[in-house]
Amino acid sequence: MINVGLQSSRLVSNCSYFYQEHLQRPLQREVQANDVTLVHRGHNVHEIQTNSSPSYNITETQEQRQKAVRETCAAYGGGDTNTFISRNLTDGQLSGLSYIYAIPEFKLLYCSIPKVGCTSWKRLILNITGYADALAELEKEKGALSVHETMQRIFQPLSKMDPGEAREVLKSYKKFMFVRNPYTRVLSAYRDKLILDKHSKWRDEMLEWMVTEDPQAAADVFLGRRNFTFEEFLRFYLSPINNNPHWREYYRLCLPCLVSYDFIGKFETMAEDSRYILDTLFRGNSSVGLSKSNRVTNSSNNASLMDFYSRVPKDLLRRVSMYSGFTIDSKLFSYDVPGFIQELIH
Repeated sequence: MINVGLQSSRLVSNCSYFYQEHLQRPLQREVQANDVTLVHRGHNVHEIQTNSSPSYNITETQEQRQKAVRETCAAYGGGDTNTFISRNLTDGQLSGLSYIYAIPEFKLLYCSIPKVGCTSWKRLILNITGYADALAELEKEKGALSVHETMQRIFQPLSKMDPGEAREVLKSYKKFMFVRNPYTRVLSAYRDKLILDKHSKWRDEMLEWMVTEDPQAAADVFLGRRNFTFEEFLRFYLSPINNNPHWREYYRLCLPCLVSYDFIGKFETMAEDSRYILDTLFRGNSSVGLSKSNRVTNSSNNASLMDFYSRVPKDLLRRVSMYSGFTIDSKLFSYDVPGFIQELIH
């Protein structure tokens, strides 16, 4: 039964939120990439070829990414451009850090961003820390979602810690996160959660919204006459009630202007970045390889991007490109609006 009344409450935060919470780093570079999964050797691993470039300098890349974050944070009132300011988070801010997991075995903090390989990284972390067999058994019983459930049970997010302990961990642990182009991430979320997964709870969430926006369209989707369109999803994404973590902004999930990350990886350079992290932050652990995801959306592929975004009305494309969540994340992590989208909206 569709609850028509669930239309108001949660507002998507805009730039004003950004003034209150952040500080960190980014870079650019767009490479065609599929969704990848990081898997422990000995548990159905097929290693894949990567697009490593001999010209890819990890040190210079990190310097560029972090410089971009510092400058963006400073521009939005988050500190100065030369020194990185790690702020003392309030209890309220700490209670919102439910996506930053503490891994005491390696003294690491990982900010888990949905649709940027987070399932893969969680599985990797569970495997490396000795929970591979337990996870495999749970997956037989509960399926893929058991990765997220197991991670939450074993590794405490900062939001669950005592504020004093959380502050100490933030000071003493190394921290890393991964991002991707906001345009490809949103498309990936749409295809994965609303198209490929026919029983996703996110479908119910969007249907609730659609009932008030277009009852006939909602009925058609509910009765299986058709699926959600990408245009409808983008309108839902921009709506005030949308607060889904699968497409929530990076700056809201990870607070990069408040939390001093030691490494910022990108989906587009996942192979190079993950190898570096495994060699350094994970102390040279060599029991990990890269493999294809079992549900690839190909959303980073230029052809897929053009296919979906070219069917979106120009006025809606403009709204998406001007939306504060897209603009802030893009500036923080040096992502440009894809060229063909720029042509479509001008």
